[in-house]
Amino acid sequence: RSDWPASGASSPRQMEAPRSTRGGSCPWRRLCLVALCLPLSFLGYLLQKSGLEQMVSPSAVLPEHLQEPASRPSVRDYLDVLGAACGDCLRSATSRVHRSVVAIGVAEAPPAFASYRVYYFNFAEQAAAALFHAGHSSIWWREEYFHVLPFADLALDVVVVNLAALAPASSGPTWSAILLHVLRTLRPSGFLVFAQLDQMVEPLWYALDAVPLAKILSRTRYANVFRRVDGMAPGLSACDSCGSDMYFSKAVNATCQPYTKQPFIPLDDPAFQEKVLQWKSLGEGRMRQITEQHLLETLPNGERAWTDRIKKQVPGWWKTNYISKTPVKPEWPATLTHLIMEGRVKRVLDAGAGGCTLEGMLEHQGYLRKLSPFMAFGAYDCSMLRICGERGMINFFFNWHNSLPFCRSCKFDVIFQAEGMHHDQPEHWHATLNNFDEHLACDGLMYLTDHECKEQEYHQVRSNKTGLMVRMCWRDAVSEWVKLKGYHVSGLAKMTVHKRCADGSAVSEGPHEKDENVSGHSSETSREKPEEVAGPLATAPQQQTPNSAQADVSSSADGGPGSASDTLGQASAGEQLDVLAASCGHCLRSATSHAHRSVLAIGVTEVVPAFKSFRVYYFNFVEDVASAIFEAGQPSILWRREHFHILPFADLAIDIIVAGPATFSSGLAPQWSDLLPQILRILRPSGFLVFAQPADVSEQQWPAFDGIPLAKVLSKTRYANVFRRIDGMASGYPPCNECGTDMSFEKKTDATCQPYIKHPFVALDSKTFQEQILRSKNLAEGRMKHIVEEHLLEVLPNGALEWSDRIKAQVPEWWKSNYISKTPVKPEWPITFSQWIGTGKVKRVLDAGAGGCTLEAMLEHQGHASKLSPFMAFGAYDCSMLRICGERGTINFFWNWHNPLPFCKSCKFDVIFQAEGMHHDKGDDWHGTLNNFDQHLACNGVMYLTDHECQAKEYHLVRNNKTGKMIKMCWRDAVLEWAALKGYQVSGTLYMTVQKHCRL
Repeated sequence: RSDWPASGASSPRQMEAPRSTRGGSCPWRRLCLVALCLPLSFLGYLLQKSGLEQMVSPSAVLPEHLQEPASRPSVRDYLDVLGAACGDCLRSATSRVHRSVVAIGVAEAPPAFASYRVYYFNFAEQAAAALFHAGHSSIWWREEYFHVLPFADLALDVVVVNLAALAPASSGPTWSAILLHVLRTLRPSGFLVFAQLDQMVEPLWYALDAVPLAKILSRTRYANVFRRVDGMAPGLSACDSCGSDMYFSKAVNATCQPYTKQPFIPLDDPAFQEKVLQWKSLGEGRMRQITEQHLLETLPNGERAWTDRIKKQVPGWWKTNYISKTPVKPEWPATLTHLIMEGRVKRVLDAGAGGCTLEGMLEHQGYLRKLSPFMAFGAYDCSMLRICGERGMINFFFNWHNSLPFCRSCKFDVIFQAEGMHHDQPEHWHATLNNFDEHLACDGLMYLTDHECKEQEYHQVRSNKTGLMVRMCWRDAVSEWVKLKGYHVSGLAKMTVHKRCADGSAVSEGPHEKDENVSGHSSETSREKPEEVAGPLATAPQQQTPNSAQADVSSSADGGPGSASDTLGQASAGEQLDVLAASCGHCLRSATSHAHRSVLAIGVTEVVPAFKSFRVYYFNFVEDVASAIFEAGQPSILWRREHFHILPFADLAIDIIVAGPATFSSGLAPQWSDLLPQILRILRPSGFLVFAQPADVSEQQWPAFDGIPLAKVLSKTRYANVFRRIDGMASGYPPCNECGTDMSFEKKTDATCQPYIKHPFVALDSKTFQEQILRSKNLAEGRMKHIVEEHLLEVLPNGALEWSDRIKAQVPEWWKSNYISKTPVKPEWPITFSQWIGTGKVKRVLDAGAGGCTLEAMLEHQGHASKLSPFMAFGAYDCSMLRICGERGTINFFWNWHNPLPFCKSCKFDVIFQAEGMHHDKGDDWHGTLNNFDQHLACNGVMYLTDHECQAKEYHLVRNNKTGKMIKMCWRDAVLEWAALKGYQVSGTLYMTVQKHCRL
């Protein structure tokens, strides 16, 4: 290759005019150049000197369909996409919903790319390093790969090519080697942009003339911007396979085009853009408007790609993992999300990203924007990479047996690999780990998870330690490699490698305390789980406290100080637990266990410090008391006299019940004889009942157990006022045939029977269970991860079925993902609300119709629950559904929303959320329900109502408030009518958001 003409200019465009004349009125300057300053003979000379004469002759023109009509001038605008003055010029040249950009040979990040998902693709290490360290996704493409681009066919929205990086004087590949790959990777309705800082003359990209695949392009109003057609171009056959794979062994066939069964829905279609732009962000919109047909039948002649096979073999998995509007990556540990939230993880590599589900989940949760960069590579075939393209994301082929395509100083805080290591053979194990390690930052984490090794995944290999042949799978190889490196590994199914630096610097290991705030939700510091993440990127361990993960769990279980050691018939030692005292500290924790979490504080009239690490609902009978506790940020229920005969909680659902002083106030509280059977039925097996009252009340005044058979479920502890419920059923009296309450509150507890338990519960204070809980980052996460499914099923005797039994039998996948999942998801919850919580705009949330507390569990898992004061929940189909909340260590209660809600008059929420329940209401209930919600919605608060589309049976004849006539309406129509009467604003149809406007 020859150099540019030796005239001091770096390109022909710089030779056209003095620099002072460039950058202004581009069309006039170009017209002058064409007409007066640049004869064709000189253009031919430039092309000959540039070494491109084999591709373009001096008289070359664009292919016929790309030429200008004869009636229009040949001079066009030039899109200076790399210029600082461009602003949103690329967005205006493409569309509002084009998102993914691969910038080839672009060495600096231009402002025009700010609203896109960009991968920079350079051939010089220095340029790749500078971009990476500026927080951008940056690939360094080495010379041995110059013949290929590692992207799937039809997967990129926009490709920007800086021609200077492909010029003869550059160190990059030739234009002819790259062009075919650029064309095959471009998505239908995608854009190809030629860019150079100094605007090279147009004929340098007229090389399209010699490429049949250029038939897929069409002109735009910019001379250097081309749009790909929506389907296949006529006159070219379809390629039999994708143009690339991770081995880079294929040569692109220039005489065929990527196969599309049907034209794609254009990204620049106005209707499609409107659907995408209704969401909070472009990333969310593209993910939610994925078109499944674009991902199937991607090969001609009936051949099946990975997507076709997976949809047929495991349709449920295909739907939830790859085309879901709310993608979930269950292998991703919540601990890593918390590290991102805290800013301790900034750079993440998803090694083996497949369909970009992890990126989709992080985008949906709002964490992706906190990473700089997040990068992804690896998939089984092109069809899998096309999922990323359809989501507006980028993933690329690469074989991790080779050095990864990043600059040598490009290091990630976390390298995540899920479900791929079992494919490796023994000769590659150490090479793969070394290649990951090369780009793992000091004190970074390599997180590797896969299924348990199967028989065929074990191999005979030589042990590096003994030299003997031994049977190993990849997990054994990781453990061996870690020892050789001097790193730390934790976990078995989920292996976390913590990289120790060569200078010996590494953070202290082991979990550190994560306390919980006074509302019972997790605070920001974390108590790490050794099996998941063993202390990487963390600060030194904090001083241990009685509530710490490092405390001796045996002290409160299996016969320890907190265990039940006496029966009610035995004498107590007389010591009382003064749980209400400010000096109590962690006394309640030490009297119960490290795994007890939910507390119902009945008649406790002030916020109690001893409840700090628990999830507490205060339950009072006086308005002023309930109001003061709510204003202090605590969940607070005001229980009115008409309901004194009942407690609105499910059987066996509360870990700890504290009966406070107001419980014993004559006339202000229910009769103790009515209240005690209720307390005993709702107490969880291995739960604790604590009597807390003024010191001048003697012991003999409160344990009125005489005449109450249900008291047989209690046993004494070392504290005279603390009782523990046994783990199963007490002998001597029968099980109840049904749950002790429902939302009608018509039942009165039968004191002659006990809640049915098929098998004794796993005791919360058992040493084994506590150790499992304490490996999690916090108590809430631990209870959620170690939910015992058997506690939720067959909750009634005689084979009677409750909601939980029916749902598990009818829709087992939904049961698993929504109610017993370790990573719960509430797809109806809008990410906007999570962002408001994160910024402090929303502090008080009511989940009206909370069911199994999936929303609270999701917010806890994401770290948002700790920022709410309070979060409250009510509503379920039956007791078995409320028991899910109890098993998760949180609280939900029965209530019929046709009645005024059980909160103080001044208790107002910023958000009232209701999902999948409004269709149960009848016409005469609609306005009453909305008024009851409105009574506790703060000024400028939001009422969010979502449900399925109204079905025929859900329409009712009601009288129109405006015309007085009887018309058919469903609940959605009633919301619109009611909001208009109130003067409130409603947006959305399927997801209805009512914003409350206050009258001054």
